[in-house]
Amino acid sequence: MAKSLSASLVDKARHTLCNRICESFREGAVSVRIRKDTQPAAVWFYEKQDRSWKKRGEAIDDARLVSALEQELDSFVSRKHDSTLSIRSTIKPDWNAVELAFHADDIRDHLSALESYVYGVLFYKHPDHEHDIRQRVRRGPRMNGRR
Repeated sequence: MAKSLSASLVDKARHTLCNRICESFREGAVSVRIRKDTQPAAVWFYEKQDRSWKKRGEAIDDARLVSALEQELDSFVSRKHDSTLSIRSTIKPDWNAVELAFHADDIRDHLSALESYVYGVLFYKHPDHEHDIRQRVRRGPRMNGRR
């Protein structure tokens, strides 16, 4: 994405994703679909239960938040498959979707701290997490070769 987003907007997007995903997990789903419509720009959440996708909640249509959510979804798609999370992307002319499938056992094992678990899996297990601007350590100038 060409434009830079503020750290607070990225945080809001990440917390929105985690909260919406955890709501679905608490209802028994282990797979969620996050769909971004292009016109009008909006993000919808779906959950998979009983072999079908069901729309969950209201759309997010705040343009800045939609942009931040899109950036986060793009980062999911670029990840490789791992043992805790399966990610699948679908691209159509008027919408894009990302499906996230967690293992049911992992969800059950972490129900007491589900938001923390989901946040960790989504945002701290991928290799780019060292490049997150909010985690970058800035060092002052060196003084006579010492730190």
